[in-house]
Amino acid sequence: MLVTRTEKRKVNRALVKTLQKSTFDKILGFDPSTQEYGARPGLYKLTPVRAQHILDFYNTNNRKFSPSQKNSINKSVEKNGYQNDGDTLRFTTDGDIPEYQHRLQVIVDMGITVYVPLVLGVSPEAFSSTASALPRTAFSEISKKDKAATSAEVSSLKQVIARKVYKVKPKKEELTVQNAIKKWNLWKMWVRKGEKLTESFFDTTSDWNAYRRTFAAWASLMCFIGEEKNATQFLQLLEKETMGGGSTTLTREFKAFWEMPETAYLTNVQRPRRIWHLLCAASDKINKNFDGEIQLKLTSAECSHEYFEKRGVYRKFQVEYIT
Repeated sequence: MLVTRTEKRKVNRALVKTLQKSTFDKILGFDPSTQEYGARPGLYKLTPVRAQHILDFYNTNNRKFSPSQKNSINKSVEKNGYQNDGDTLRFTTDGDIPEYQHRLQVIVDMGITVYVPLVLGVSPEAFSSTASALPRTAFSEISKKDKAATSAEVSSLKQVIARKVYKVKPKKEELTVQNAIKKWNLWKMWVRKGEKLTESFFDTTSDWNAYRRTFAAWASLMCFIGEEKNATQFLQLLEKETMGGGSTTLTREFKAFWEMPETAYLTNVQRPRRIWHLLCAASDKINKNFDGEIQLKLTSAECSHEYFEKRGVYRKFQVEYIT
């Protein structure tokens, strides 16, 4: 009878586990293949040696290893230390870990010893047949601390974090689960002002709805630099332009610039950026002529960070980088 490759793997795996059984007490201190479901008393001392042993012999039915996830954990540990977050090291009745591989690799790479809860006898099918936990998001983290926070406000905060300019600009910053509460505490006052300032504009118009969060982030930073009055004036003029209730040179050219054929070829990432540059340019013009009778005078080539970096409100939006 022919033996399939899968059957050979099962035999080899069983052989390896049989050979390793004599090392359970010496290295791990327990039998990973126990059929009895339960948590071991106290916390388990997870050393680099034990972590490597688990990776070598009991990580045969896990997801594909992600170097980026391991690097994220590594950076987190370097910055904040290894957190006692209660996450459990689990072994199935087959003697496999269904997760935890990235943390184990960090423990090995950094040479640290941690103490974790340990559960044995987990069903091998548990992770595929049980509903997943609700994913953590920036909003879920913020709402735990501030029950009044709304998802719209957090979306605007995300745009503020993405659009604001630093005097010393980091390579990249975005709103994450890890920094959400700190960023919210820093910016919530301005975010809420921006939301309130743009509320009536979007209650009346619909043409700009796809970029509501970009408008709100711009309004937030206009309030932040003390130019709330100019932001309000421009929105009122643009509302009249959009609704056919009146026109100014600035809002007419603003709308015409956005409706150029080339806009249709911009990507979903480029379009909000284009609106952002338009709003910054319009803000500078309103500052010069409050009634909006002033030309926009902007070209597509000028819609860039390099062009606006040292100009007008875009420059004023610059803030000191706070980690």
